[in-house]
Amino acid sequence: PLAARWRREAGACKVYRVLTDFVAHNFRTFDRLELPRLGRVNLIVGKNNVGKSSLLDALRLYLSNAGAAVIRELLDERDETAVSLDGEEPEARLRLEALFHGWVSTGSQHDIRLGPTDPAENQVVIQARTLRRLSARGAVGEGPQPMYEVVEPGLDDDPQFVPGLRILAAGVSRMFPSDYFSLDRKWWGRGSGLPRPMYVSSRGMSMADVARCWDSISLRDAEQRVIDCLQMIAPVERITLVERSMRTGTRVPWVRVQGKPLPMPLKSMGDGMSRIFQFGLAMELAAMNEKSGRADQPELPGLAGIQRLGSATILIDEIENGIHYSALPDLWRFIFNSAKRSNVQVFATSHSLDCIKAFSVASREDNGSEGVLIRLEQQGEDIVPVTIDEQDLFWLTENELEMR
Repeated sequence: PLAARWRREAGACKVYRVLTDFVAHNFRTFDRLELPRLGRVNLIVGKNNVGKSSLLDALRLYLSNAGAAVIRELLDERDETAVSLDGEEPEARLRLEALFHGWVSTGSQHDIRLGPTDPAENQVVIQARTLRRLSARGAVGEGPQPMYEVVEPGLDDDPQFVPGLRILAAGVSRMFPSDYFSLDRKWWGRGSGLPRPMYVSSRGMSMADVARCWDSISLRDAEQRVIDCLQMIAPVERITLVERSMRTGTRVPWVRVQGKPLPMPLKSMGDGMSRIFQFGLAMELAAMNEKSGRADQPELPGLAGIQRLGSATILIDEIENGIHYSALPDLWRFIFNSAKRSNVQVFATSHSLDCIKAFSVASREDNGSEGVLIRLEQQGEDIVPVTIDEQDLFWLTENELEMR
């Protein structure tokens, strides 16, 4: 019923679905993690090293159909690169085995599976396999590269065979040798044509991503909504991006604040203002992608079957970073209202009790908001999720029970 109602609210936008449940099998710290229920706005909490960020990584991979650019980002962000313990120069490559539970070696038959529990064919599958080069034809959707086939186990002792990944998503099979992810390799960046969710890390977006998002919404109604978002903290009247002095090509946000004679850099107002600005940008760009019925990249031939959930989803790591606890209730109200208005789905992590209480208040105030709190717990070797809906969450926080 929940998914059906969201589909009705989406109107003419037929290409989008929402995630109402999710499974991550054999991915990073998760042997098998099942989330039986998701809401429109989801807050993921738990102790350190329990897998909150890993769950966001799993969602990023699934919602981007395991695009090679996203795989590279996930590994690079965690410094999962080859290292040398004997003083020799290490290989300039990313360690693909870090994606798999237990750091399996390439060629094993342990596969990552990400997506809804049913039907299983809607899941994204990532396989560590040995590959053999077939030709120099370009692979569809991921930049120019040779074509490969998977070598059967036991036939991989030939030096022409290479370790790599096979990715199965939406009926499309893509294969990448491990050297495709070399740090020395010229990269094609974001232009793969695959969807990707809006992602705000615990350290924030890069200035290049901020500029890209701003250029997409400036001079539209969305621009004023971003300004309204900033007004939760300070009376911002206008905002623009200007080139940073002595750094050609780098643009940073400047604002005009009521009562101030001169404009100032947004960052001079504190990290919290920069974070909230980025949340507003992410919301508005995801809303634009949802309405347009496609991702922010053109669809390429051969990828017409790829699901396009990702471009209407927002992922935020450690949402409370840099934001004073007194502003958290208004921030969550903004997120709930924007998610409902724009028909986007939000996943955020936190370990702050103030953030959880603010989430509970905003969720209860917004009837039909479908706010869900997911607590990850370590139980022996397994990580187990506990799902708490808005009614139970309000009772628990009112009675000051520990939710983190």
